[in-house]
Amino acid sequence: MGLKEIVWRGTAADVTVEACYQVRCPAIDRAAHQSYQSLSRERCPDIVVTLDSSSAKRFVVFDAKYRSARASVLEAMESAHIYHDSLLWKGISLTPRCV
Repeated sequence: MGLKEIVWRGTAADVTVEACYQVRCPAIDRAAHQSYQSLSRERCPDIVVTLDSSSAKRFVVFDAKYRSARASVLEAMESAHIYHDSLLWKGISLTPRCV
């Protein structure tokens, strides 16, 4: 990942936590960008925080929406669902998958 994307990294023992800004998540039919992909089209969420250790790999996505009208807030929630359902990091989804 380019230095412009990682805004903070902390490491202790075997745990690394990173906060990344506007990470490019290319569509699944393209090569992953630093282990990030999207099941749909390319996405670039505002902030992604990852936790990587030998026992766990987790990530969370933050994408700011500045809205106040009810209809606008509901419309903005659409992108939250898109990120939640489509983004992958190291093959891990934010949404548990049933197999």
